[in-house]
Formats: sequence, structure tokens, C-alpha cells
Amino acid sequence: MDAFVHEHEQAAETQRLFSERGGFCREHAWLHHRRSALALTGAPVAQMYEGLLRRDIARLDRLARQLPGRPRSRRPEHTLLDKRDCEACERAERRLTDKAAAFVVALREPKVQVAYQDSDGLCIEHLDPVGAEALTSDSQVAAFLIADLKRRLEHLKTRLDEYERKRDHRLADTRTEADSAAWTDVVRSYVGDEFLDG
Repeated sequence: MDAFVHEHEQAAETQRLFSERGGFCREHAWLHHRRSALALTGAPVAQMYEGLLRRDIARLDRLARQLPGRPRSRRPEHTLLDKRDCEACERAERRLTDKAAAFVVALREPKVQVAYQDSDGLCIEHLDPVGAEALTSDSQVAAFLIADLKRRLEHLKTRLDEYERKRDHRLADTRTEADSAAWTDVVRSYVGDEFLDG
């Protein structure tokens, strides 16, 4: 997102794509806003949205001219602003796909597999593209990922079962910190840590 903040003046192509796609999705729009605020300037937001506003006003003028009772120059539109996919989401998706392919190659090495097993692993959201890449390009890495993920999920299931069991007030004195954190760790395992900024 910092690239969108710092490229805004020199990257006419970035602004053009931003306008053509109808801006960012909600998440990336506010992230762009926060990153600009951290840079102590609203200029990147203002400049990106100025082009989008011009485009959308022109589109609305065209739509108004196409309403019934007015001569039509082409087929009627079906949306007001024709919003398309977020450019920041697409860039992130491309980077994720490239990283997934590179990670599958790395996981062919036994030492990397051991290191991965000893680590906290990837959250499901980031593991899924790696698994998809492995399923199509390397069945041995796919088998490794399946077995490793199953082991991790079974461990989480055991921890959640313990959490539920020890919620009984009669077992409160046997509850550990790990038991108490199980319900947070399962969310972290699926979607990663919560970060306020990207």
C-alpha cells in the first residue's frame, strides 16, 4: 500500500487503473487513507480520488443522456458506476501466487520441511494458495502439506476440547494458559494475526 502512497505523483498509469477500476475495495481504501495519514499528507488520497471523481461524474452524465426518452448512442448500462476489482487486491493476489509457487519449490528440500514442521506454520488463508500450487505442481509437497496440516488441526481440536472441558467451574484450577488461549489460537491458525495496518 505504501507504493500507492509514494507513487501517486509519478505513476499516471496507477491513477488511470485506479479510476478505471472504480477505486479500491473498502479495506484497501481505508488502508490507503491510514498510510497517507502516517506520511502526514492527504495528497495521495486526494490525487487518486480526483481522477476517479472525474470519471464517475462523466459516466453519470452519459447515463443521464441514455435514459428513456433520450436518443441512445449505444447499449444501455446496468450499473451506476461500473465498479471493478480492486487493484490493490489484485496486486496482493499476484504476489501471493508468486510466493506460493516459490514456497512449494522450497518445500522440496527436506531441511525446509523439518523447519516448517517445527515452526508455527502458515495460517490457513496463506497456506491455501501454497496447497493449491502443490496440488497442481508437486504431489510429494502436497502430501507433506496435507499430513502436516492434518496434524496441526488435530492438535488444535484437542486443545479446543480441553478448553471446553475445563470451562466447567470444577476444573478451573486445572486450566492452563494454553487451554485459555485455544479459542484465540484457532482463529489465528485460520486467518493469521490481527494487524491494524498492512
